[in-house]
Amino acid sequence: MSSEVTTASDDLNQKSIHLPVDYVRALLDTVDKGVVVTDREGRLLMINALARKHLATYTKDELLPLNIFQDLLFVDPIEVSRRIDGGENEIEL
Repeated sequence: MSSEVTTASDDLNQKSIHLPVDYVRALLDTVDKGVVVTDREGRLLMINALARKHLATYTKDELLPLNIFQDLLFVDPIEVSRRIDGGENEIEL
C-alpha cells in the first residue's frame, strides 16, 4: 500500500494534487537546508536528510516519535495548537 500527499490547488480548493510520499521525500532531500514538516501539534511527519542529520545530535532515539514543540522547543503542544486555532500567525516561543 502506498501513501500519498494531497494538497489543494489554487482554484478555491476544488482540485487536489495527489503525490506519492516517496516523491515528496525525494524532493525535500534536494533542498540545501533542513526541512521539518509537522502536524499542528508538533508531531513529526516528514524530515529531509539534512534536518535528520542535525536533529540526530539532539536525540539518540528514532526521530519519528519526536514532537518538535515538546521535545526540542520545550513548549506545550496543546498551547501552540490553541494559539494557531485562535488565528495567531506568529508565536514567540
